Amino acid sequence: MATYYPFNVDYEIGDLIILERSIEYDGSHFLRGEIGIVIKIYDREYYSHDIYDCKVLLNCGRELDCWFGELINITRLGS
Repeated sequence: MATYYPFNVDYEIGDLIILERSIEYDGSHFLRGEIGIVIKIYDREYYSHDIYDCKVLLNCGRELDCWFGELINITRLGS
C-alpha cells in the first residue's frame, strides 16, 4: 500500500481510478475523467529506475504509466 500527495489516499492493485487531468503519453491523448483500474504499483525505492508510481488499465483498453497525483482513487475516496 502506498500513500501520496495530493489526496493522501492509499493505492492498491485493483483500485478503481479516474484520471484527474488529461494526459498526453507516447503520442496518445487520454481525457480527464477516463476510468481505469490500477494493475501495477512500481517499486519506488531510491535505487529503483521506475519514475512512475503505477500502471493503470483504462476503460478504452490501453495501459498507462501514471503518478498518483494524476489519479483520483474512487475505491478509497470516502475512506
